[in-house]
Amino acid sequence: LVAAGLLRPSWGHWELDVVRAGDIPLADSAVDLVARRIEGLSPDTRRLLGVAAVLGTTFSTDLVAQVSSTDLQRVLQAVAEASWTHLLEPQTDGEHAFSHDCVREALLAQFTEGERRRLHQRIADDLEGSTAGCPYAVFAAAWHTRHGETAHNQAQLFRTHRAAGILALREHAPERAVEYLRQAVDAGSTGEPVPD
Repeated sequence: LVAAGLLRPSWGHWELDVVRAGDIPLADSAVDLVARRIEGLSPDTRRLLGVAAVLGTTFSTDLVAQVSSTDLQRVLQAVAEASWTHLLEPQTDGEHAFSHDCVREALLAQFTEGERRRLHQRIADDLEGSTAGCPYAVFAAAWHTRHGETAHNQAQLFRTHRAAGILALREHAPERAVEYLRQAVDAGSTGEPVPD
């Protein structure tokens, strides 16, 4: 009702346009409401936000632009459009987060499994080249590599998981280290030429 301009604040209370309010079909659930908000976005904005959803629950606009081969200004416009409809929330570190898990899930649903894997692989490729000095990027590169096109990237799977395992050991997280290093061993046992 607020988005349609039928319910608005006025001097400390709310005014409802009861004449026109009867013509607006209300959403049956929060998920339905989210779906309507997403449908109201432009197709290009939905695609860019889908790339952001593949990145995770929070994302940087720079990485969305890089992965989608889109001008940063266009990504910022898409983020502004989604923020206006309360699908995104700004974070203190300059990143953005989806306002609810169902927003991210709805945006992910626009991609096929193959498209999602290709996006994960593109993200992994971009992150692997920029992991120096950034623990987040090391762990994210491993995660996206695991969800990428693993049939073609066993050597990358080994490198990213080995790096994440070593970093987890340095950060005193042995359980996470074991998980990453097991993935690296599994990738290295496929016969692909990998580093020692």
